Amino acid sequence: NDYIPYIGYINDNFILATGFNTWGMTNSILSGKIIKDLINNNYNEYIDLFNPRRNLDNIKIITDSFSTIKGYYQGLTNKNSLLKYDKLDGEDVIIYNDKILKRKCPHAKCNLLYNEVEDTFDCPCHGSRFDSNGKCFNGPSNYDITIKKNN
Repeated sequence: NDYIPYIGYINDNFILATGFNTWGMTNSILSGKIIKDLINNNYNEYIDLFNPRRNLDNIKIITDSFSTIKGYYQGLTNKNSLLKYDKLDGEDVIIYNDKILKRKCPHAKCNLLYNEVEDTFDCPCHGSRFDSNGKCFNGPSNYDITIKKNN
């Protein structure tokens, strides 16, 4: 994987745009322009750079594109004995140790996954990460998930 998004034809009938990581807003606009040019048979200087067929394993590309979808659905069902899920004032929360944290990422409202290895809460959709106190240390989110200490 060269960490460059895949934008273009996978085969004659299927156009793919994936692999944006935390650059979704920028790359989605670029994707739209490349896809428009592909459909209209117009020249676009970026078609070769982002071509999904560029010396990479196409099976890996498809597998990678579904990892975000898989992560989103795991966030709906993520269960862990260290965590308790509840509602507070109509908002889904996670009760973890002595803290009450928002269950949804402030960026795009995806359910967060608890990462036991690093003791973090991770967003499977766009990659935001929060420490065990709810402080955001990796965006695209600009907001923490801490609500309050649980007394």
